[in-house]
Amino acid sequence: IKVHRAGTASMREWYVKTHRQSLCSLVPATDYTLSIESDNGFGYSPSATTNFRSEESSKFFGIFITINL
Repeated sequence: IKVHRAGTASMREWYVKTHRQSLCSLVPATDYTLSIESDNGFGYSPSATTNFRSEESSKFFGIFITINL
């Protein structure tokens, strides 16, 4: 899972082995791009990408992602 803050070089990357991941401490009222790809041991899948904006009111904004296999 990769999260890139729009307009900056700021990016976070997580390697997870579960179907659920939370992303916390995002900057409020900020645009992000989220990319998810999988590795089955033979290589990586193409990335699935979406854009989102963090909430303005929450200093410690978090989102939960559920990936169905």
